[in-house]
Amino acid sequence: ERGSEMGSGDQRDARAVRRRKVTGPLAPSVPEIVSATCNELVLKWHDGGGDEWWRGTDMTWELQMAQVSGKRYRTIYQGEEPSAQVRGLQPDSNRTFRVCARTSHGPSPYSEVL
Repeated sequence: ERGSEMGSGDQRDARAVRRRKVTGPLAPSVPEIVSATCNELVLKWHDGGGDEWWRGTDMTWELQMAQVSGKRYRTIYQGEEPSAQVRGLQPDSNRTFRVCARTSHGPSPYSEVL
């Protein structure tokens, strides 16, 4: 009889886990400029905090860049480090950058734009 009580509690726990929506991490911080020259930037960012259950998973970062006028983003970095060196920039050109995290549970929203 006692075993059946434990079984019903286990079933409730299993249903609660199935109802929980599994999502990716929160949006990362806005990329920050670590160093800059006339044609190169080094950017870094931080994870979005919040639930830490996804840490230690297969998380990678995706940094995108767009011309301010076009707003068409293209991926310029994918990797495990929360920083990237951006080379080949034209002096006096205006660019925006955004970053997201990707895990097997899905991507985060993109960060605010730098």
